[in-house]
Amino acid sequence: MGWLEKHGGWLEELDDGFRVIGSKGKKGDDKTFYTRDELFALLENGEKQSYYYSIAAMDSYSPPHYLLMKLPREQVSIQKNMASHPLLDEEDRTFPLYRVKIFFYGSIAAILFFIFLYSYWVARRIKKPLDTVAAGLKRMTHGDYSTRIDVHAEKEFKQISDTFNYMASVIESSAEEKRLLEESKERLIIDLSHDLKTPITSIQGFSQALMEGKVEDSDRQNRYLNYIYNKSNQVTALIESMLELLKLNSPDHPLKLAKHDVGDFLRESVAEMYGDIERNGFELWMDIPDRTMTAVFDAEAFSRIIANLLANALKYNPPGTRLRIALKEEEAFVRIEIGDSGIGIPEQLKSKLFDPFVRGDESRSREGEGGLGLGLSIAKKLAEKMGGTLTLSESAEDATLFVISLTKK
Repeated sequence: MGWLEKHGGWLEELDDGFRVIGSKGKKGDDKTFYTRDELFALLENGEKQSYYYSIAAMDSYSPPHYLLMKLPREQVSIQKNMASHPLLDEEDRTFPLYRVKIFFYGSIAAILFFIFLYSYWVARRIKKPLDTVAAGLKRMTHGDYSTRIDVHAEKEFKQISDTFNYMASVIESSAEEKRLLEESKERLIIDLSHDLKTPITSIQGFSQALMEGKVEDSDRQNRYLNYIYNKSNQVTALIESMLELLKLNSPDHPLKLAKHDVGDFLRESVAEMYGDIERNGFELWMDIPDRTMTAVFDAEAFSRIIANLLANALKYNPPGTRLRIALKEEEAFVRIEIGDSGIGIPEQLKSKLFDPFVRGDESRSREGEGGLGLGLSIAKKLAEKMGGTLTLSESAEDATLFVISLTKK
């Protein structure tokens, strides 16, 4: 230590945060704290530095402390001639070589230690988000499509997290759509079987009675034959409606879309059913402007939608009901409103009104009532095929209000 002080050097003790907590020898500066990067730069001992630096770890402390040696730069070059110009006695002459070795190996140990700490820190920052992603993927593979992950890490891992959550959302949505489709198919088959079974059972019963000669009266025979004929027509209509519904779901069933004047077609469609409206004792209100309002639609499909909505209104409402038909123009759509002041639609039916085999009075089991339950489903599909919509809406002046929207282009 005497040699170090004699040549203007000193030792500094640093804690694990690289703060100076003690020194030996006369300090030549007022430095009290170092950063890791600053120490690394100083230990390179460039030619422009005022001091020569060396560091060693003190293993007796936990966490470790460090011993930093500072020696004026000019004294390092003098040591080259120390053998020819001895400045120390024999005891002091062996001290610097020993110290230099300690500082040299200590510096290497410190650098390796810092490299280890940095590598461990980087590995931890990478491993944690990767573990989160891996756990999310594992839950997804086990069928938990509601899985979402939240990664707090660098930008790249955040992008992975966002992409994972988007993928999970798409898969969850697809799985739910598939489940609903399967349920819809099962319900469709059950309802179709029910609607076919009722008329076919009746046909079998009446035809068996006629075949076995149980009906001798000619009038009753004619009634039975007429009943068989009507029921067979009902079965045929049901099958045709089912085929049409399946065709509408197919991309190979295009409509003949063109621009038409909506007002003219709407008046023609209402005129075709005016006789039925009068016979049922309905009061007709029409609000169709005289000016031209064009929209894109298939003429036959549009007429069928209007006919279906009017027929439902006539079927399920009592005489004296007000039937309102209005045509309005919006920015991108033409809006057709068909409302009535009748009995309305029960709340429990509104959410599934456009599903196949749903009937306005839920009287599927009562013979001869309720229709086939496919009309509104087909009407909605036709509207969507034309690029428009058919919805059940709320209205203060109507008990039931259907709204058709057709695009202008």
